[in-house]
Amino acid sequence: MLSVCLDFLLHAVQQLDHLRTKDQTSPTALPVVMLVMTIFLSTFFTAMIGTISFFSCYQKKLPRVKQEVDKSH
Repeated sequence: MLSVCLDFLLHAVQQLDHLRTKDQTSPTALPVVMLVMTIFLSTFFTAMIGTISFFSCYQKKLPRVKQEVDKSH
């Protein structure tokens, strides 16, 4: 998943560089690319933070679940 995200980010940066170096035939293209990159990065970091917090909570709850399983036997 990380490699797909990095490939997408590399492609977006290459598109941004292409827009920066070519003539200004389409002045609205750069803000659109910036908006897409902003949405992508915010979604990516939100997912990463959510994943990290989920697994940290899971690690904290794991011993309690193990104790409950031991008590039931």
